[in-house]
Parts: sequence; structure tokens; C-alpha cells
Amino acid sequence: KLIFLAITGMLTAPLQWHERRHYSEMLREIQPHEEPLFIMGFWRTGTTHLHNLLVQDSNYGYISTLHSLIPGFIISSGNLLRPFIQAIFPKIRPMDNIAPTPDAPQEEDIALMNISPHAYYHYLLFPKKIRPLFKKYVLMHNISSSELEEWREGYLYILRTATYLSEGKPLILKNPSHIAHLPQILELFPKARFIEIRRDPLSVWVSFLHLHKSTIPTHNLQDFSWDSFEQDALYIFEKTMRQWLKDRDLLPEENKVIVYYEDLISSPLKTLHRIYESFGLPDKDVSPRWEAYLESIKGYQRNHLVPKPEDIQKMRERLNFLYEAWGYPLPEKSLS
Repeated sequence: KLIFLAITGMLTAPLQWHERRHYSEMLREIQPHEEPLFIMGFWRTGTTHLHNLLVQDSNYGYISTLHSLIPGFIISSGNLLRPFIQAIFPKIRPMDNIAPTPDAPQEEDIALMNISPHAYYHYLLFPKKIRPLFKKYVLMHNISSSELEEWREGYLYILRTATYLSEGKPLILKNPSHIAHLPQILELFPKARFIEIRRDPLSVWVSFLHLHKSTIPTHNLQDFSWDSFEQDALYIFEKTMRQWLKDRDLLPEENKVIVYYEDLISSPLKTLHRIYESFGLPDKDVSPRWEAYLESIKGYQRNHLVPKPEDIQKMRERLNFLYEAWGYPLPEKSLS
């Protein structure tokens, strides 16, 4: 894995140099639209499904998977590298059975880890560092002013590039870590709109574990203990949601809407129309695109993940505050 990363870095360095030389000055002059649309939800709450639906609206731009993988040279080399990247994609993503494509929407943090040392997702390479990386780049604790500024500049570089590629359209952004540093996001975009998505915490937890067991073995460069990692994952789930519940009242009522994953699955069109109505957005033209996308995934089969008794106990002991806040009933102590 390390040899592959080193070779890839050597081969792509000239492409990054070329892009910086020819486009950096132009990109510095670009300002992302002041009213982006943020999807706010913890990992595995349904943010990907909602993201895929919302980007059907051609009035918005977004960060594509291709952009997230080659953020340092997407403008000058994206079209050239597209077929090669498509060829190495797996048929389905192991964590959720979705077929990846270069044009599918993606998280900003994936792009950030590919251009900056100031990125939470570097824990995929170094799982033992997940907790300090989480504290610094998700909670934004113990981060120096220079590190915060470099994080901010890296993040804005990605958004400026996405704005250029989408010809100035407002962006639809989905990045689960944002829910734990809302003040930093509002500082950048005080007029942004926010969609909070909620899901039964036990379902989120077992899917969150499955996500990591599906992805870390293909990325990690260091050995680690799964038991210790699971303790870190639970810490992250709890701390992230406590921070979000503390900060979400910073959002003006007119700039936020709450949706539930269960409603998005059972009544997707009704949920989407409610989002657009809440924000006063026109949905006449995008509605047929939503219907077409939903038809295209009609045979999709979600993973059926069964929680263990200890998973239930952890939710009852550590995430009971979230059940109360979100209105979900606490899971029974036994699976029966």
C-alpha cells in the first residue's frame, strides 16, 4: 500500500504542479455561492442517498467522486483520467452496495485528505490516530490558528474548484464531520441552508461499524486493534452528536429543515418536496429527475445488519440522550 501511494504521488506531482501554475491565480478570485445547501448528518444516517437525490437538480453544483480523488489536478486532467479511474472502481461499494461512478457526489473530506495534511480522513491510513485526528479536525479542539487557517484554505480551494467546474452554481455539500464544527461552517457561509437528517441510532451504529470494517482493511498502513477502534468509534459517535445538539440552535429557523431517514425511504418524493417548500425553492423541473433516479435504483438492496446485544447496551448507556432528542424509542435490552 505504501509503495502504491509513493508511486502515485510521484506520477501525479507534475499534474498538480501544472494545475497550480495555470489555475491557482484564477481560482483565488472565485468565490463560492453564498447560499450553499449543506446536508448535516452523522455517517450512515442516509446522507449519501439524500445527496444523490438532491444533485439531480441542475441548478446546483457539487463535488464529484472524480474531483474528490484528484482535487489537485481535476481541472486540467480530469477528463483525461476519468476512464482510468472508472476502470479501477469496484462494481459496488462494500459498505452500502452502491455502484460508484466518477460523477457521483462525494464528501469534501475525501478531497481534502488528497491535498492537505489537515484532514480527519487520514485515520483511514493510521487508524490508531483516529481520536486525535477527530479532536483536531472534526471538533476543532487543540488546533492552532495556523492549522485552522490551512484547513480553511484547503477546504475553500476545493469549493472554489467545484464552483468553477459547476459554472458558479450554488453547491450541495455533504460532509458528516461538519455537524461537529458548525460554527466554522457558519463563519464561511452565514447564509447557507441546512438539511438535518436523522436515523435510528442503533441502525446508525451498526452501519458505522460495518463502514469501517469494509474500508479500513484496504487503506490502513499500520496494525491496530479492532476492539480499541470500536471504543474510538463509539466515542466519536457520542461526542459528535452531543456537539451537534449543542450547536444546531445557532441556525436560523428559516435556514434549516429536519428529515428522517425512515421518511426518506418510505416517501422520498414527499420528503424532497417538503425540503424545497421549506426553503422556498422551485421543484417543478427537478421532480421528474427525482422520479427517474428513484426508478433507476428500484432494485437496490440495502445491507441487512443485525445488532449484537452489546450494541444495544452501548446505545442504551451512551446514546440515550440522542434517542430522547430525536424521539426514537430506546431499543429493548434483548434482541427478542
